[in-house]
Amino acid sequence: MDLEISALRCFIAAVRTGSMSRAAPALGRTQPAVSQQIKRLEDVLGRPLVRRVATGVVPTPEGESLLPLAERILALSDEAQRQVRGRAAIGRRRIGMIEDVAASGLQMALADFAHVHPELELDVLVAEGEALRDAFAAGRLDLAIGDPAIIGGTPRKRRAFPLVWAATPDFDATRDPFPLVLFRHPCEWRVRTIDALEHRGRRWRAAFESGSLTAIQAAVRSGVGAATLLVGNIETGMTVLEPREHDLPPAPQIELGLYRRPGLRRDNILDRIENLLWRALG
Repeated sequence: MDLEISALRCFIAAVRTGSMSRAAPALGRTQPAVSQQIKRLEDVLGRPLVRRVATGVVPTPEGESLLPLAERILALSDEAQRQVRGRAAIGRRRIGMIEDVAASGLQMALADFAHVHPELELDVLVAEGEALRDAFAAGRLDLAIGDPAIIGGTPRKRRAFPLVWAATPDFDATRDPFPLVLFRHPCEWRVRTIDALEHRGRRWRAAFESGSLTAIQAAVRSGVGAATLLVGNIETGMTVLEPREHDLPPAPQIELGLYRRPGLRRDNILDRIENLLWRALG
């Protein structure tokens, strides 16, 4: 027969308080109920665990040997309940972001957060703007960071971020037409980059197009052309072109918005993740 947690709790309380009458109110039970639980424990073990004295009860030799083990069992039982209930309370959060943002350090920030909170399950979706918009609209994301021009609606937070001209150190910016490495449509960053060049009077051509930041970075490093990127996405093998030195317009600013799924306004975990991500964006 198994040892019952409630019986062990009564036994420990009776021994520690030295009296079943003092143990009863601490446990929220009556004295007869405490006595009955201890008797049940003695029946399972086949040994007397306490003996009555003038002042109450004291443990028998068998009770003394059981006491530390019983306390360990209760401690493990309490810890198991805290772990399971805490996990249920924290649960899973689903975060989405465009690749440009993920590559600039936000994924590392989330990884650090998950390391500190191992009981939290984090699902992170890194996708292009349209895929991110569709996932958020379908309710598959709790938080999303992306271009408001694509996701639509009103974000909880929005901020403008400057882009920079990125190329190889030996890139010839006098080429005509100017070779551009571009994100494919739809992309507000692409539109603003082209508009800036045309407003400057520079002819341009699409030297390379992709929906992948990794592919864009590889094309820039290979010298195919120049791109406008977030500062955090400038890699080894690239340099930032100063507009005045290379007859280029200032790189455009882009907007990023942070969105939160309706119905999750009161969520302490999401509050902390939201603040963490927004700070990590700089």
